[in-house]
Amino acid sequence: MGSFVHRITFQQLNSTDPNSLPESVSNYVEGPDLSPVVGVPRIYWVLTGDIFSEMGPAAKSAVDIVLENAKFDSIADELDAIETITKAFAEVVLDELNTHSLQINEVLSAIEGASNFNQVKANFSAITGSTPRTLAELKTAVRGKL
Repeated sequence: MGSFVHRITFQQLNSTDPNSLPESVSNYVEGPDLSPVVGVPRIYWVLTGDIFSEMGPAAKSAVDIVLENAKFDSIADELDAIETITKAFAEVVLDELNTHSLQINEVLSAIEGASNFNQVKANFSAITGSTPRTLAELKTAVRGKL
């Protein structure tokens, strides 16, 4: 039994029988000297042959740039999802505003088309009102816009 470090992932396996490794033993460094990389994050490790060392400043900066770009890409992906939900919500609100505008136009037409108070009352009775919306209805409407 010995210790092994994967040549690509740098995953450490201690007290492991070579026959129980998940991959071929050739994919691992057996009994590596990790003293040069103690306290160094694995992303800054370099493997040359069977020797582990720490990256130099330029290589570390390159790794940092790649990681930062990946972080920004992840944030951009999250913004796309937020933008989609925000757009769907705005469409639902716009639909509600348009519904209320149509009802206001019906009220104005009922008044305009009446020649006396009884006719205004009759015209108003033909207008159907809207019911208050629930949170569940809002969620359903937003889902429908996604």
